[in-house]
Amino acid sequence: MNTNDAKETLAFQQDVTKAIKDKYAHFDKVSYKQKGNVISHKVTVKEAGVLAKAYNQVANSKKAYKENKLSKSDINDIKAWIKHYQVKMSVNTKTDQQTIQIKGADKADGVQSLNLLVNAKSAATKQNVKVPAKSDLITEKDVADAIQPKISDSSFNTILKSYKRLPKASKQQYLDTMKSNKDYFTTEQWQQLTDLAK
Repeated sequence: MNTNDAKETLAFQQDVTKAIKDKYAHFDKVSYKQKGNVISHKVTVKEAGVLAKAYNQVANSKKAYKENKLSKSDINDIKAWIKHYQVKMSVNTKTDQQTIQIKGADKADGVQSLNLLVNAKSAATKQNVKVPAKSDLITEKDVADAIQPKISDSSFNTILKSYKRLPKASKQQYLDTMKSNKDYFTTEQWQQLTDLAK
């Protein structure tokens, strides 16, 4: 990412944050909970649609932002996703710490359980942005691998039992068919299937 891209991304994020804050100010106050200094709010499916619309309004506001626009399909996916996962956003008014917690499961999508907690806090001092060391970076593939649901050992063993009974040609046909879904298997599981097809 070059410097201009980074500035554009930051500007877009700031504009989106401002637009979303404005929308939250108009949500049902009853849905907000306060415990001490912490104010929290659970995002509903309806609100997700409102926030996605606000996001797209920002994306449409400048030519440089256009590539960030969410499609109708993206928005429908977000709404469907929120039916399975509880998204709780909170802010500590004393420390300015913001927290997003995502909990839930979508067994139809292969996710048995998800509990993700993200804490963010504004820096107290202005610092120059430093380029992280290579050892501190993770690739897009690392992230995808970490969140990609895998077939459990028990489910794999059931598949393996039937797979072993197949003739060699059918085993190869199964591998060809499953190639596009290869990521659902661990490296070891896929290797085991491949070895049995030789």
